[in-house]
Amino acid sequence: MRIRKITSAAHPLIRQTAALIRRRGQEQSGLFLAEGTHLAEAALDASVSLHQLFFSPGYRSNADGERLLSRAEMAGAELVEVSEQLLKKISDAATPQGIVVTVSIPERFLSAFHPPANPVLAVCDGISDPGNLGTIIRIADAADAAGVILLSGCCDPLAPKVVRATAGSLFHLPLMRADADELTAFLAGQGIPLLATDPRGDISLYDTDLTGPCALVVGNESRGTSPFLLAKAQRRLRIPMPGKAESLNAAVAAALCLFEAVRQRNRPPRP
Repeated sequence: MRIRKITSAAHPLIRQTAALIRRRGQEQSGLFLAEGTHLAEAALDASVSLHQLFFSPGYRSNADGERLLSRAEMAGAELVEVSEQLLKKISDAATPQGIVVTVSIPERFLSAFHPPANPVLAVCDGISDPGNLGTIIRIADAADAAGVILLSGCCDPLAPKVVRATAGSLFHLPLMRADADELTAFLAGQGIPLLATDPRGDISLYDTDLTGPCALVVGNESRGTSPFLLAKAQRRLRIPMPGKAESLNAAVAAALCLFEAVRQRNRPPRP
């Protein structure tokens, strides 16, 4: 096993990798960070391109760590041993998990996306909280959505906090950035109805037929779905809330909508 050791915080590779915590660094290098054993394994399982795998000296102290390093090396990743202090410099986690990998950013353009038959798409309209965005991606994966479309105003989907919140799901389905005009043109061309969540919607989520193709929009945490998308939507869905709470968390709203589609698509046919 070939292992490179870096001991200085001034080393160019450490500086370049630390820059990947921010979007500008990602865009300049075409890489992003994934931290922890679970995310590294998920990346390897998905056959995405790993560039470096940084690990602390103690990470090789058990057979599982040694096995993952060997697997990453076979996949073409460079193995780099660094101290715990250096690992903290390339991680934004409060408690680094002993391993950080750099991963190639996949090229995802909505214009080149070919949805499968009868797709459900999750549309994030200005989701600004990293935990919410990562959780929505994870929910979309669990619900077997065909992809997640990120509109303007969404936080960076490859920021470390978002990546951790996806629990590896970002490696399982397409993530595509688009603006609202591009989205509506794409959906019209594909014959996919736009269904937007709205507390003042004209139909309950549970009275909406979700067995056909659909793009489900979840809006910003405080402002909700944008007026533009509400005007373009074929239906505006409200989630019934008989209690006194004014609103739902964005990720919770996404889960209710996506798994209502799952429920409808998996119910037994009527005799």
